[in-house]
Amino acid sequence: MAEFILEQATGDFTQISQNVDEPLIPINHDLLKKYIHYARNNCFPVLTQEAKDKIKEYYLDLRGKYDAEQAIVSILARNLEALIRLSESYAKMALRDIVLIEDVEEIIKLFNRYLRDVGYDESTGKFDIDRIFTGQTRSKINKITKILDRIKNMINENDGNAVELENVIEILEMEEDLDREFIEETIDQAVKEGTLYKPRNKYIKFVGNK
Repeated sequence: MAEFILEQATGDFTQISQNVDEPLIPINHDLLKKYIHYARNNCFPVLTQEAKDKIKEYYLDLRGKYDAEQAIVSILARNLEALIRLSESYAKMALRDIVLIEDVEEIIKLFNRYLRDVGYDESTGKFDIDRIFTGQTRSKINKITKILDRIKNMINENDGNAVELENVIEILEMEEDLDREFIEETIDQAVKEGTLYKPRNKYIKFVGNK
């Protein structure tokens, strides 16, 4: 799939020279508007083979990491397309007709920064794509699932009857090595969302259980 998407972004190109050592010079507002207008209407960069290979390598590396960790939402094809479009835009800013590997490397830095700012899981020290798409980290989702599964087992072991909240918390603390505050927050949220309810004071039960 990665090769197919990258192939659609490839076209014929002519190598052009550039002087990367030239100093940056500030430009005024009117000239900047003209610059953007010119770039938008005259520059349509296409990927070099080296740029394609770099994007593919980075994309597959990310997919491999998240697939291996069984993330709910993995790196998707649209993220690959975003890398292509951003790389093209970076080259367009330089008024080039081709996307160089240097353009891709700058976009990879930007994408990594985005993952760090939005998708970094402090508890594991890793990027977590689930946090970007669902608002919660994979480690937190796993803990929530563990809590709800354990509560369901306790209710089943109690012949489907409601179980005492304090007893549930103590068992989860001891057997699952979970923080009490996190357990209470998870249960409170499940009650608010209608997953759990309290048939009587200090007891909980799954909605739908008779």
